[in-house]
Amino acid sequence: MWKDLLRAMFRSVRRKFPSNPDLAEVGEVLLMQHLNGSNKQFATLVKKHLYPAAYSQSISLDLVRTFGLLTAVVALVSGRERGRIRTIVNFNVDDVIERFLGAFGLSVESVERPPVWPTKMDVAVLHPHGYLPHNVPVTSQQVVFAKSHFDERAADPLSTWHDSLVAHMSTHTCLFVGLSGDTALLGLLAHVKRRHIGLGRGDLFWGLRFSDAKADSRRAFWKERGVQQITVNSYSAVPDFLFEVCQEAAVLVRRSVP
Repeated sequence: MWKDLLRAMFRSVRRKFPSNPDLAEVGEVLLMQHLNGSNKQFATLVKKHLYPAAYSQSISLDLVRTFGLLTAVVALVSGRERGRIRTIVNFNVDDVIERFLGAFGLSVESVERPPVWPTKMDVAVLHPHGYLPHNVPVTSQQVVFAKSHFDERAADPLSTWHDSLVAHMSTHTCLFVGLSGDTALLGLLAHVKRRHIGLGRGDLFWGLRFSDAKADSRRAFWKERGVQQITVNSYSAVPDFLFEVCQEAAVLVRRSVP
């Protein structure tokens, strides 16, 4: 998706797409050479090509059936006695998760800049790479998309985003979906491993991630940082796995009632 989005952005400014495989550097070329370093212009161009022309504010039942993973996320967020997810960290800048959760009647707080006051919303969605909702005008805010953006984050380990993410991750068992380990902010995983309350009491891991290959080249990267890998036959099996977790948790709660 990232590569396709960058291609569309280059076409929009009528420039040739670079052959560089490093997409952060490709974004940097667009930002500095073709947009004069303007973060607002860059964010505006991202948003222009981020949403399809048919993107609307309503989600039909037929559409829900086609997005098994997002539906599984809704199942994880819903619930009470069996436990549930209250915080989602979304490294994408779109509002797809918010809209999907809202379609199920869940109230959502989107966090662009921590810290924020606690609310009574059902779930908070954190956007450390920026947030460009479909129906809101772009401000001068920065989206983390180009190399200089990632470098700025990496050079500032005391940023509010770093502190917020470490605090959340250090006090929860985290589930990672769709992250390879190349995201610059994942450098904070080492900080979480040192501070996580579960590892301090003897837990074997503090997070879980999915992979469709036992010989995943990123397996060691995650394991060294205290994250256990779950190998599935294909990523299409992940929603079923998450649904089974929710169902089994509900069964355990029922069995615990006298």
